[in-house]
Order: sequence, then C-alpha cells, then structure tokens
Amino acid sequence: MDWDAFSQDLLKQVQNDPRLKAGSAYEGPYDVFLGFLHAISWEADQQWLLGLLGFHCFAYLITIYLRKWTHMQIALLFFFGALVYMSELINAYCAVHWKKFSSQNYFDKHGVFTGLFWAAPLLILMMFQMLNALYQSSNMLVEVKVAELKEKRKQKKKKEN
Repeated sequence: MDWDAFSQDLLKQVQNDPRLKAGSAYEGPYDVFLGFLHAISWEADQQWLLGLLGFHCFAYLITIYLRKWTHMQIALLFFFGALVYMSELINAYCAVHWKKFSSQNYFDKHGVFTGLFWAAPLLILMMFQMLNALYQSSNMLVEVKVAELKEKRKQKKKKEN
C-alpha cells in the first residue's frame, strides 16, 4: 500500500467520524456544563435561586469575617460538613416538593443540581477553612519557635552571669 492511498483512506475515515463533525451529539465537559446552565429557568426561579446564592454569600462572608476565631471556624466547619452530608436528603426532599418553589424539577436521582449548587460551594468554603487553619498553624509554629529561642537565650545569659 502506498502513502497516497493510506493518507486518502485515513482522510475519509476522519471526515466520516461523527464525533468530529460540527454540531454532532458528542460534547465535551464544558459544553455539557453550559447546556446544564442554559437549561435552568433563571427568570422563573429567580427568588429561590437568589436565596440560595444569598445563603452561600452569607456563609462565605461570615467565614471570612471569623477566619481568626479558631473555635468559630471549627463550629462552622462541622456545620457546613453536616449540610454537605445532608445534601442527599435535601435533594430527595426537593425532588418530591419542587412544585412548591420552582417552575421545573432540577432534582434528579443523581443529585447533579444539588451537588453543583449546594454542596460544591460549601465544599470549596470548607477547603478555604482548612487552608486557613493550616496558615494559622504555621504562623503559630513560627511564634512558638521564636519564643522558644528567646527563652533559650535568656537561660544562656543567666548561666553566663
């Protein structure tokens, strides 16, 4: 088989591949995510979606405001963890009662909407809390080490005198 025949055959296969044609059913993750966002009726469900957004904004603001209060951060971490843990129950409840607050049922059995719009922001917030705890721990370690070195210097000066 010569090179021209091989390249022509390969070109025909590529041209006939349905995954490579424009407007095909194959979509990448970004296209799937955009399709998911466009499927949401933002105007009709504006009130409860804004309430959900407001809750997440409040959670982020209170976490940032209380970032130096270790005990409050621990309490918030457990609280947000409990909310993420309950997301399956929240999804099941909302799947049954969606007509009371929404124009369409976003709550499938896999919990995609609940995972993206409820659990994911909380998990990102919890990750911020863990990074903040790591940062505070490293600062505290430096402070303790500096105090330890100062104490050793004092002890050394006492022994010299």
